[in-house]
Amino acid sequence: MVLGAVIVWMWTIQSFQTTTAPQIRASVTKLEIASALEYVNSFKSLKRTLKFFHIPKTAGTAIEQAAGQKVAWGSCLFKHKPIRHTCSYPAGGYWPSYIGWWHIPSQFFPIFNLNPYQDAELFGVIRDPFDRMVSEFYYICSLKVKDWRPDQCNRTRLLEPEYMNEWLQNKLHQQHQEPSAEAFLTDNGHFTPQYDFIFGPHQVRMLDYVLKMDDGFGESFDKLMAAFLSSDIKLEKFNAIGAQERDKETHLNVKDLNRETLSTIQRTYEKDLSFLGYSLTKDD
Repeated sequence: MVLGAVIVWMWTIQSFQTTTAPQIRASVTKLEIASALEYVNSFKSLKRTLKFFHIPKTAGTAIEQAAGQKVAWGSCLFKHKPIRHTCSYPAGGYWPSYIGWWHIPSQFFPIFNLNPYQDAELFGVIRDPFDRMVSEFYYICSLKVKDWRPDQCNRTRLLEPEYMNEWLQNKLHQQHQEPSAEAFLTDNGHFTPQYDFIFGPHQVRMLDYVLKMDDGFGESFDKLMAAFLSSDIKLEKFNAIGAQERDKETHLNVKDLNRETLSTIQRTYEKDLSFLGYSLTKDD
């Protein structure tokens, strides 16, 4: 099949180099066969490696830790400080600090003439957008405060539904309507619609495999690993509990989102809800 394609390719190039229509032959010369075989044999490998793209708040850290020293995935593709001792970083220098390079959609690479995703099959994980927003609220409000990362929350009110709704509405109203570098850099992609990580310009698909973070996630992950002969990569510890299932005494959940917040999430993540197979409403 490959040999035939190569011969057709050679004939097509030749046809553009002549001023008259080429004569179609029923046979191929030995020289053409030898040339085609030499080209095919020059391929080092027809197999593309599997790499993980880290969509924020979709079990990415658990997957990176599962890969550990076996393979560099997600943030481990980018040598950065502070060093993560669970990572096996690629050779080379450090990427600039304070930017979550692993959250920038793959269609924006190469950056600095580097593309860690080149020649790879990419997989990612998606999550119910309502659950994801509650998770983002608790994630950002629990980050350590740094000189370069000011506190964005009133940490004395993290168990108040009114405060969570107010915080999410303000955050989502600040988001850009269209994908942009500024939007990704502002929050390191944490409020970027999941659809924009999966599809690039003109709806070109950028992620080859997309798993859902639901009750069947562990099984789906194991099947994908087996397909790429990577069964030794196991999610040894993964808590697949959605925000709506958290303990009411310790966390707020999706049921605490009011009508206005639900509506804002629906508008902001309309493509996530419509195209990725999630319910447009949260009536339960």
